[in-house]
Amino acid sequence: MDLQSESIYDNFISEFGLKASETPLLAGELLYTNKGGACGAFNKYIKDLNKVIPNAHAISADGLGGVDQFHFTSDSYRKFGKRYADTMLTILRNQGTGVAEGKSVKYGSGMESSLKMKVFANSVTFDLSERSSVTLKAYSLQGSVISTISSSELNAGEHSLTFNRETIPAGVFILELKAGKFVATKTIASSK
Repeated sequence: MDLQSESIYDNFISEFGLKASETPLLAGELLYTNKGGACGAFNKYIKDLNKVIPNAHAISADGLGGVDQFHFTSDSYRKFGKRYADTMLTILRNQGTGVAEGKSVKYGSGMESSLKMKVFANSVTFDLSERSSVTLKAYSLQGSVISTISSSELNAGEHSLTFNRETIPAGVFILELKAGKFVATKTIASSK
């Protein structure tokens, strides 16, 4: 592997005044050769990016299919997107950003939290199987707390919490719901 990838990354970091230790590079593999991909041989370079750029993370294309020799299927792109999100959330958790607490769920692991939340407009609904200490917070993608929406002790049963989108800047943010030892997160896009 040549140093061109490192040079592009370093220029990007310098141009935007970022810190390399806080700016991960997520690189997705290409359609595998055994799935008809024309460029699958380059995946070995993607997998080795972290040898040149320590904060690089390869996103696996294992099991993803294509519509032609260059492009994934729609379903595969959705799965790929989830893999990117899982990797980014793991990175944020490891950086101790506040998104860190609770169990990390890796793609395809079969692990599920017993806490599930649904978000509609400015309302979050969820069920508790037992009385729990519950917090709902909004985080920036960098892991900073934007707002603590709720913090209370709630009985078992179905609950709904509302939040004021006016207090959250436009853009993408993460809602984190904690109930006892369980954590659920949702990434939300807000246009105000």
